[in-house]
Amino acid sequence: MRERLVKYLYYYVAVIALLLVVRFATRGSEAELRDLSQQADTLTAQRSQLRRDIAGLESPARVREWAVTNKMQPFSTAETTTQPLEGLKPVPTPAAPAQKLEVSTQWR
Repeated sequence: MRERLVKYLYYYVAVIALLLVVRFATRGSEAELRDLSQQADTLTAQRSQLRRDIAGLESPARVREWAVTNKMQPFSTAETTTQPLEGLKPVPTPAAPAQKLEVSTQWR
């Protein structure tokens, strides 16, 4: 019984020592994690703003304004020309095979 108690006491001391080492090794990481979280929030806000800017630049009204500025003609006012379509060429009939297929059945 006593040996078992001593063994568990060693395990307990080892776990406490391990937790203390981990705590001292990571004591400066809290501030760093806060900074990284704040940077992530800032980048998320910037991404949202950039997406709104892109949506404004790609809107149909904006594209139409750019086209008029570059002297493009709207499709609805463009001059249309038509041309008659050619008829379809007839499909050639396949040539008849030189030999006919012969099948013979033999019963055993």
